This record gives sequence, structure tokens and C-alpha cells, in this order.
Amino acid sequence: MKITAKDETFTAYLRRQLDRHGPVGDLARDAFHMPPLDWPAEAKTFEEFDDHLMSHNACDGAVDALRDAWHEWSGEVPSY
Repeated sequence: MKITAKDETFTAYLRRQLDRHGPVGDLARDAFHMPPLDWPAEAKTFEEFDDHLMSHNACDGAVDALRDAWHEWSGEVPSY
């Protein structure tokens, strides 16, 4: 059974990516294993997560990984 955005939060989806190789897995590990990032689990929109990364001076690769992960989770391509 495929899990969709209706079934879980984006944060729960991202947590399931911890063992994944590549940028989305890197983002997940940074989000949950690096206290300075202080992941905003209560956030609901792409913009909230994006703002959080930007406020922590995230690199372009992290923002791109967020965008890719959001698209995989929601089926929507977020715009900047």
C-alpha cells in the first residue's frame, strides 16, 4: 500500500527517509540528527519548511531536496 499525503504528515514522511541515499535522505538526517536545524514538525506548508531552511542558511542543495521530497509526498511541485 502506498502511503500518501492524506495518510501522514510531511515530517512523518521525511522521518521514513532517514536510511535513504541521496539528497532527500541527507535532508532527513540533517532534520532529525542535527539540533541546530530544530525541525519544525508542526509546520503544514512547503513555505513554512522552506522558510525554516532559509532561516538556518541552508544550502541550495538542501532546498532542492526539500522541494523534491515535498513533490514526492504531496504530488505537487512547489513554486518558489
